[in-house]
Amino acid sequence: MFAVHLASRAAEHAHHALRIAWNIATLSETARFYPDVALRRAWNTIPNKLRSTSVVRSFGQFIHRRACTSQVRRPVDSEFHTFFLRNAPHFEVLGRRVLEWPHGSALRIAAIGCSSGAELFTTIWKVRCARPDLHVSATGVDIDPAALEKARTGVFARREHEFARLPEKEVERLCTAAPVALFSRDGETLRVSDDIVSVPSWVLHDALDPDLQRVVGQQDVVLANNILCHLYDREAEQCLRNIAGLIAPGGYLFMYGVDLDVKTKVVRSLGLVPVRDMIQEVYSADWNALAKWPFVYWGREPFDSTRHDWATRYAAVYQKTV
Repeated sequence: MFAVHLASRAAEHAHHALRIAWNIATLSETARFYPDVALRRAWNTIPNKLRSTSVVRSFGQFIHRRACTSQVRRPVDSEFHTFFLRNAPHFEVLGRRVLEWPHGSALRIAAIGCSSGAELFTTIWKVRCARPDLHVSATGVDIDPAALEKARTGVFARREHEFARLPEKEVERLCTAAPVALFSRDGETLRVSDDIVSVPSWVLHDALDPDLQRVVGQQDVVLANNILCHLYDREAEQCLRNIAGLIAPGGYLFMYGVDLDVKTKVVRSLGLVPVRDMIQEVYSADWNALAKWPFVYWGREPFDSTRHDWATRYAAVYQKTV
């Protein structure tokens, strides 16, 4: 019992040390991205219990808008920045949406800014688990040829960035999942299962190109996650309109990681309808973006269900109904 107690205390200390290291790293990154010391100090003196008030929220939005207009955006092709099973509630909503498709029908999926393919592979796997009867086609689009080359192989090392948010137990589950496993494993090498890696085609193309729809074609499910936040507002709006043009009538746009004002403006103008299923769960799962607000341009404001437009503003899934 004493050994168990020691192990438990050691685990607690390790977790505490990890949290301290994370807080230090966050503060350091905040200072680097947002050097206005006075505003940082003013924000950090506000108690957490007051940060949900309208006045403090407005102050936070002012700080964040300054960050959006002053900080240099990271090039979207500067690194492979994608994860397997990145936002679990998002994939849960996807599994529920595809239940609507007729038995044995076709389902077309496109991932814009697909990077090394982790999200698209996860999406295909989720659809196969929920609806093995569907005939799935998929297209991954990115402007980085190295990322697409890696996606084509479907081979990843356990230590690589794509697995950074998956504990070992979850990786093992994905290797044995039914009716189809996401991976097969050989030591520290994980290969996307043949039934999944053989599905996508990979396209080198810029999502800002107005010709995107001709190149990719209409799709039933379009993924555009964590790419638009790295564009300035005017480019993000243009890109989002290009991407929305891919959605077939009745299809869905799965999208988070985009400036909320830009997103709200575009989805309203296009008549896209927010899907209310698990809105807060999906939004809150992007914990890293929530932690970086209001000092980093890709940070996301706290969820506010008192807003009259909360569903449109915070949803991560939209349907094209006409």
